[in-house]
Amino acid sequence: MISVNSKQAVFVLLLLCICSLVLFSQNEEENQEAIPFTPQYILGDTFIALNLGTFIPLFFQYVHDGSLAEAEIFLGIKGSFQFGTYITSRFSLSIELDGGMFFDTNFVAFWVLPIIVKGTYTIYALGLEFPLSLGTGIFIEAYKEASRMDFVIKPDIGLLWQFDPNWCFGLNIGYWWVPHIASQEQEEKKPNQHMFLNFLDITFSTVYHF
Repeated sequence: MISVNSKQAVFVLLLLCICSLVLFSQNEEENQEAIPFTPQYILGDTFIALNLGTFIPLFFQYVHDGSLAEAEIFLGIKGSFQFGTYITSRFSLSIELDGGMFFDTNFVAFWVLPIIVKGTYTIYALGLEFPLSLGTGIFIEAYKEASRMDFVIKPDIGLLWQFDPNWCFGLNIGYWWVPHIASQEQEEKKPNQHMFLNFLDITFSTVYHF
């Protein structure tokens, strides 16, 4: 079980900031290169992406006072299928279908099925691709006999190596922010149960362009 405290939240935020700084510095290096690396993606080009890796429950934060609740679930697994199309050589729109599974302390499965619509801006530098994405959609959850659907916002940072004009391989890091509004029944049993769920996924990516 993952113990949750404020240090973990700070660590995650620092990790995302460091990744962002690295990407922006690489963008500056690209601008200084005499011959930048630019794949020939044009309007109408399409791609599919498969991702597989870990799903990490970080912390659950109560809305009423900002305190943190422990995420009483273990490290999970996560996979996704993404289909997208290019609007320009750098910007694409896509839809992503995710699936993830955790286990609680009693080894009861907790399932999630997010569906995300996302926009992606890609930085090209040093023969690599650095996609920066922001997505939003629905976060479907199922635990024991109960199920529900929440709203989700998901920024992503990726690194891809272009093997050939069609295939890319790499790594992707995504942050999941899920506003969890408690039902009336939950509030009657125990008030102030509205919270923000925070997850992190780290996955290996395979992308095929066609």
